[in-house]
Amino acid sequence: MFKKIVNKKYRRYLTLPNLLTAARPALWPILVYLSIVRNIKAFGVALLFYALTDSLDGYFARKYKIETKFGAKFDSFADNLGSFIIAPCLYLLFPEIIRDNILIIGVIILLFLFSTILLVFKLKNIGIHLWSSKLSQATFLFMVVATCIFGFSQLAFNLWVIIAIISTLELSIAIIISEPDENTRSILKLKKHKGKS
Repeated sequence: MFKKIVNKKYRRYLTLPNLLTAARPALWPILVYLSIVRNIKAFGVALLFYALTDSLDGYFARKYKIETKFGAKFDSFADNLGSFIIAPCLYLLFPEIIRDNILIIGVIILLFLFSTILLVFKLKNIGIHLWSSKLSQATFLFMVVATCIFGFSQLAFNLWVIIAIISTLELSIAIIISEPDENTRSILKLKKHKGKS
């Protein structure tokens, strides 16, 4: 019956990695609701599930050799838009932490916006997956989940800040000096790859 409902042409998009990626946008309204009602523990649990789907989609795509350009772009879309949805939720949950760190958070947001604008306007692509970007996203999600469950840690926050700055700078440099694609993992690999051709 499922095969009759979904057109054969679109069935190729219904892979486990893409379904895991789709779970993140499906969680956005739940995360927004939980932040509005200030249910911090439930928000932390939902965000933990969010983080797991972010890690597992790429893992399963590589493991079962079903990586696609669509999947890479869909994952990046979910990551990037998810960051913009989670940020206001955090302000609703932890306004004092955001206010106390507003300057550095503002710098990171501006760097993130700059690299995103470069991606869209220079490469017309949002499917870049640098290791530093993945590490930054994982560190951010871990920090928020830990804050929801155990309380705020300035050390964890500072670690995320350092990784986020390195990540956005690496992405911006990669876009400026070359044309990375969805298979680019680091500017070091980009340089090495560029030097071989």
